[in-house]
Amino acid sequence: MSLPTPTTNSPVGKALNINAGITLLPNSEANTWAAGGFTASVWFKSTTSSGQSAAKVISRDPIRFWGVSVAQNAVSSGKQNLLIELQSTNGTVTDSYTATNAVTLNKWHHLAVVYTGTVFTVYLDAVEVSARGNYDFSDEGYERKLVVGSDVNANGIATTNKFVGGITDVKLFNTGLSSAQIRGIYESPGSSVSAITDNTVKFGGGPNRLMLKNQRM
Repeated sequence: MSLPTPTTNSPVGKALNINAGITLLPNSEANTWAAGGFTASVWFKSTTSSGQSAAKVISRDPIRFWGVSVAQNAVSSGKQNLLIELQSTNGTVTDSYTATNAVTLNKWHHLAVVYTGTVFTVYLDAVEVSARGNYDFSDEGYERKLVVGSDVNANGIATTNKFVGGITDVKLFNTGLSSAQIRGIYESPGSSVSAITDNTVKFGGGPNRLMLKNQRM
C-alpha cells in the first residue's frame, strides 16, 4: 500500500501526516483482539480547525463498538474537543462522552484506549478522561477492521470522518494495561515498558511498531 509522506515532528521520530484511514488489523484479527481485554496506544497531532466534527483518531466501528475522535471543525483558545463513542454489540448499552477542549491544536498527544473485560477507559497524556463499565464487546459474528484516521464500515476503511494531522507509534496489546504502564509509555515515548512483553503486543512491538515509517500493513 502507499503511505503518506513521513515527517520527523513527533515524540518518537518519524510520523505520518494523514488525511485518510489506515487499517491496523483485518476483520478476523480485530475480532479476536477485541474479544477480551486490550489496549490501543497511539500518538496523534490535530492540525486543522476546519475538518470533521468527529474526525476519528482510532476506530473499530463505533456504531457497534467504539471510536475516539477529535472535533476538528472547531477550535477554542487553541483547543479542540475529544469525543469518545461506545456501543455494545447487542445495542443495549450506548454511551458518548466529550472531553471539552482536551486536545491542543498542532501539539502531539498520547491516547490510550484500555478495556479490561468489564471497564473501558480512555487516557489522554496518561490522564484518565473517561471510564465506563459493564460494556459487552463480544463479537456475535460482526466483523470490523481496526483503523486509524477514519470511520469503519462493512468493507473496512470508510471515507467519512477523516482525521487530518499526524499519527505515530501505534501499539496494540492483548491485555488491558494499568494506569502506571500507560504513564510509562507516555513518559518514555518509543521505549519498552516494564511488564509489557512481546507476548502482550498484538501489533507494533519493538522495531516494527507503527512509527509509520514502516510498511507493516
